[in-house]
Parts: sequence; C-alpha cells; structure tokens
Amino acid sequence: MAKRKVGVPKAQGSVRVFVSWSGPASKVVAETFRTWLPSVIQTLDVFVSSNDIEKGVRWRAEIDAQIAGSHFGIACLTPENVGAPWVHFEAGALAKAVGNGDPEPPLFTYLIGLRHADIRGPLAEFQHTVATKDDTRTLLHSLNKTVGRVTGRELPKETVDSLFDVFWPKLDEAIAKARGSAPPREVRSTDNILGELLDLVRSIDQRLAPRALPATPDQLADTNATLFRRAVRGLLQREEELAPIRAAAGRFEDEVALHMRELEDLKSGTLAAARAEALRRRAKHKKE
Repeated sequence: MAKRKVGVPKAQGSVRVFVSWSGPASKVVAETFRTWLPSVIQTLDVFVSSNDIEKGVRWRAEIDAQIAGSHFGIACLTPENVGAPWVHFEAGALAKAVGNGDPEPPLFTYLIGLRHADIRGPLAEFQHTVATKDDTRTLLHSLNKTVGRVTGRELPKETVDSLFDVFWPKLDEAIAKARGSAPPREVRSTDNILGELLDLVRSIDQRLAPRALPATPDQLADTNATLFRRAVRGLLQREEELAPIRAAAGRFEDEVALHMRELEDLKSGTLAAARAEALRRRAKHKKE
C-alpha cells in the first residue's frame, strides 16, 4: 500500500481509522494493523504515522488532520508506552475530535502485555481490548458495527469470523514479537488498584453533578445517557480487578467463622469436662 499524499481524499465510503503508537513494541502491532484490519473489514482505511507521512511533510499538521478526519482510533499500549505523553496526547485529541455527540467509544485501547488494572488516568475510562484471539475478535465485531453506522454496509458476523480466523496468525505473530521486545509490566498492589477505583468513582460523581444544562431536554437526556454508559463501562472493567479481592475477603470470612465454631466447641467441651469432674468428685465425697 502506497503512502497517502497530503490533501488527497480517501476512498468514498471508507471508514477512517487512526492507529496510535509509541515505542518499538507498539509500532510492530500498529504497522501490522495497517494492512491486517482492511484484510478482515475491507472498508477500513487505516492511518499509521510511521508509514503514511511522506518525507518533507509537516508531520504534526498531518497528524492533526488525520485525527480530525478519523471516525475512531486504536491506541496500541504496551508496558513501555502506557505512561508516554504522546500516546495520551493522541488519545485525548481523538476523543475530542470524534467523540462529540457519539455515544459509542471513539477510541479503542489495545493492551499488549498489559491487563485492565495496569491502565491509569484518562485512558482507564475507555473499553479495553486485551491482545488475545477472543478479545480481538470481539474488537473486530465492534469495528464492523461502526462501519455499519457510517456506511450502512455492515458485514455479516459469519463473514467477519471467517476472515478473522484466516488472518489472525499474522497479527498473532506481531503481538508475540511485540511482547518479546517490551519490558515487563509493573505489578500493581491491591491498595493502588483500590485507590484508582476510588478516584474513578469520584470522577464519575463529579461528571454527573449538576452543570449548565444543554439547550433542549432531548440533548440533556442524550448527555446523561452517554455519561451513564461510560460510567457503567468503567465499573464493569474493574469487576474483573475486584474479583480476587472479593474472593480473598470471602476466604477470610470463612476462616473467621471456622475459628469461632472451634472456639465454641472448645468452650462447650471444657464446660462439659468441668461438669463431669465436679460430678465425679461429688460422688466420691458421698462414698467417703
């Protein structure tokens, strides 16, 4: 695929995808996405800065133009770039450029060598996709629905599944290569995860607090519905993270209950033994 020329419009009826990356590991996956995504869903037109900006072009202006003209974005996140300022800049620009009035997420985060719990800050609010076969398949079905909304030409689910199975090995190879070149991810403590969850809930509460009302009741209803859906998505993502904590708490409660029963048994046994000893002594005294 040749590089795009600045100012040349893309094909009519195509859905524009901006793939964000930073660092060697995510670059491998981003450049694979450039040809892999259109192989599965042919109407996707994918922009990757490392391949699609010609020499001599003002790269910042071209990136701004591509973001503004994209229908959605995919951010390739790895342990080496999850806190990189450039990734957060592009993600914020994408959300601002294509998220206005759209209740669906304008940015899909693709986690390579990361878990949901590893994502902090503003990126934690998006619906994440882990770089596994099943989760990536789900991502493709979401992209296909976006194609349907934009062009009215959504592919049948069976077609997407068949093409995905054919082309998955190529993406899987790129993911394995990226994981091998990326540094190990930071292991977060339970207190750290719970602290971020508290911050997220507070952020949601602030967003839902009364503000200047939109112009019409319908706009107010749409705004509240969008905020509610994003809040629910964020909380559902953390359900997986909280599951081990709840399980540990449940085991602790079971252990406490067991110790209490053992204590009661011990007390009951001690009292019974004391009564038996008293009766024995009383009987002995009567005999004497």
